[in-house]
Amino acid sequence: MEELNKLDLYDLLALAKAAYIPNLYKLATRLEVVDAAVCSIRFGLYGLCADCEEEIDLADLEVDPAQPRCRHCREHSRYHHDA
Repeated sequence: MEELNKLDLYDLLALAKAAYIPNLYKLATRLEVVDAAVCSIRFGLYGLCADCEEEIDLADLEVDPAQPRCRHCREHSRYHHDA
């Protein structure tokens, strides 16, 4: 347990995802997305698509404030990432 206390957030997330306990994996993945959104706020990029840099619709951000992509890129990225 003491060894876990020495790990930083990113090491803990990697460990949680590697264990592949479904709920833990899902939560660790979500935490990464939320952390990326917080970073985008710090850099003044919040609300801009991570792929095309266009504004993300407010309605989409209201559904998921950590949404990293606009609707167009989300729909197209599924095909690119599944290949």
